[in-house]
Amino acid sequence: MGTKIHADRVIWNVGQLLTMNPSQPGSEAGLPGQAGLGIVTRAALAFKGDRLVWIGKDRDLAGSVEGPAAEPQTLDAGGRVALPGLVDCHTHLVFAGSRPQEFAGRLAGSSYEEILAAGGGIHSTVAATRTASEEQLAALGRRRLRLFLEHGVTTLEAKSGYGLDTASELKILRVAKALKREQPVEIVSTFLGAHTVPREYSKDRDTYLDLLIGEMLPGGVGGVLRRVLRTGRLHARGGTAHPRARLEIGHGPQAARRTAQPLRID
Repeated sequence: MGTKIHADRVIWNVGQLLTMNPSQPGSEAGLPGQAGLGIVTRAALAFKGDRLVWIGKDRDLAGSVEGPAAEPQTLDAGGRVALPGLVDCHTHLVFAGSRPQEFAGRLAGSSYEEILAAGGGIHSTVAATRTASEEQLAALGRRRLRLFLEHGVTTLEAKSGYGLDTASELKILRVAKALKREQPVEIVSTFLGAHTVPREYSKDRDTYLDLLIGEMLPGGVGGVLRRVLRTGRLHARGGTAHPRARLEIGHGPQAARRTAQPLRID
């Protein structure tokens, strides 16, 4: 018998373990289309610290793994499926308000642009988010994060874009930063100040773009983004925001170029 692997935590009685490695020893092809999942049935996993050190069949666990002194901490998976954490790459985590009534409008044939022009859509959420306190937004964000985690999401991108003024955009980013510190889901924030043109600037889009470029970007948001670009570190300290330029309703290529120029984003 070979030397056993040392571990301090073990998960056993895993009904199906999705290793995502089609060459994983002991894996099975599964159903059609599942060959790349590297499924190990009746599986176990062993960890040392935060590193996975062994994967195999339940029956091989005792002969392959031992604890550093006593028995390693064990968790019975109860025959459940174990798989890598999911990544949700497009979310709005921090916002207030709800728009279920818009589904009826869409089903009746209204376009999103028509709903937006009537004060719904993004405008409705912006109004609710601006009036909400940071404590209220944090409570809503925590509830959403619990749902994400319950559905297997362990990393998500979180956009701002429901403030559309300097104070509200920074409020959203502060709440996302605080939520990142207090729970296990990894949050990667994106500043989306050009999500759309707010209603108060609907007849003067260029003035809002001037605000975005002249106040939001040179201020707290832009200072972080420029530091990210200068240091080459995508994750700014505290995970404040990623630089990104994209087009939304009400903005064109020229606006995107104007927004990117202060940050020299190509």
